[in-house]
Amino acid sequence: MCKSELFNSILQVVEQETEIADVLHNKSRTLEVVDARYLLVYFLRNYAGYNNGYIAERMNMTNQGINKILRNFDTRRRQNGNFFEATFQRIRNQLSTNFQPSRN
Repeated sequence: MCKSELFNSILQVVEQETEIADVLHNKSRTLEVVDARYLLVYFLRNYAGYNNGYIAERMNMTNQGINKILRNFDTRRRQNGNFFEATFQRIRNQLSTNFQPSRN
C-alpha cells in the first residue's frame, strides 16, 4: 500500500468511527471534531509512522500544531472518558484487522 493510500485508509476509518465528515477540512472546534482530529494525528503518527511534517502538510496544519496534538494526546485520552476511549479502541482494532503495515 502506498503512502497516500494508507493515509486515506486511516482517514476513512477515523471519519467512519467518529461520524465526522471531512476531518481534514473541518475547522470546527467542537469536542467531537477536535477529538477526531486528535485520533487521526495519533494513528497517522503511531500506526502508519508518518513524520510530523508530512502529517502537517496533508492536514494543512503547522508542525507546531501536530506536535501539540501528539504531546497532549494522553491527557486528552484520560480526560475525555469512556466515549473517547471506546472510539480509540474501535479504530485501533479496525486498523490492526484490516490494514497490516508492510514489513520490508
